[in-house]
This record gives sequence, structure tokens and C-alpha cells, in this order.
Amino acid sequence: MKRMRKKNGGFTLLEVLVALVILAVGLLGLALFQVTAISANKSGNYFAQATFIGQQRLENFRAQDFSTITTSDGINGTTPDTSTFNSLPGTQVDTYQGVTYYSVWYVNDVSSTLKEITLWVYWQDRLGLWHSVSFQMKRAA
Repeated sequence: MKRMRKKNGGFTLLEVLVALVILAVGLLGLALFQVTAISANKSGNYFAQATFIGQQRLENFRAQDFSTITTSDGINGTTPDTSTFNSLPGTQVDTYQGVTYYSVWYVNDVSSTLKEITLWVYWQDRLGLWHSVSFQMKRAA
């Protein structure tokens, strides 16, 4: 009697299923990485916009008459409290792509011819967390 030889030229169903599971796990990991990258990109965009707003405010201080540069109403020189600064009358508000940015500043009269300006730009992300960028500049008369 002759024996039939098995051909080993293909994959078994089990091997194919294991390969598909490994591929699926890899693709899910890649999708999670993509979501994280998109989120980080949005955060970077918020910081970039806040920096742009801060630079605009500093340019306004450079162009403003030296004697008229004063502290935002209600600011006392410390980092503003996020629960109160957005209701202060001196807060500057900018909205960009649905995000509201708040700018407040403190002016320290170092001497009669020198002012040190500290500027904060705040915004709230989608999760309700507050973020800020701060700037400092010195302005001579």
C-alpha cells in the first residue's frame, strides 16, 4: 500500500488566526499612538496661540507711552488666581478657534525711568484644566 504524502505548502487555519490577532494588536497600538499625537498637536497649537497673543501684548507695551503703562485692575504682582482673573475689569480677552485666552499683567516701577512688566496668558482646555504662558519685559522711558 502506498502512503499519501502531506503537502506542507500552505498555512493552517490556526496560524492564520494567530497572525491576524498579532496584526490587530499592532494596528490598535498604532491607532492609540495616532490619537496621542493629535492631542499633543492640539496642545502645541494652544501654546503657540497663547505665545502669539502674549507677543502682541508686549509689542503694544513697547508702542505705548511710558507713563500710561499700568497694572491690570485687580492684579497684585503674584500669579493671578484662575478663579478670579477672568472676571477682573482689566482682563484682555481673545478667542481663537473656540478657545478663550485671558491676558493680565503686572507693572513694577523699578525706577522713574524703568518698568518691569510681567504678563500672563491663560486658557482652559477641553478637560477644564487651566494652562498659562508668562512673559517678562523691561521698558525704559
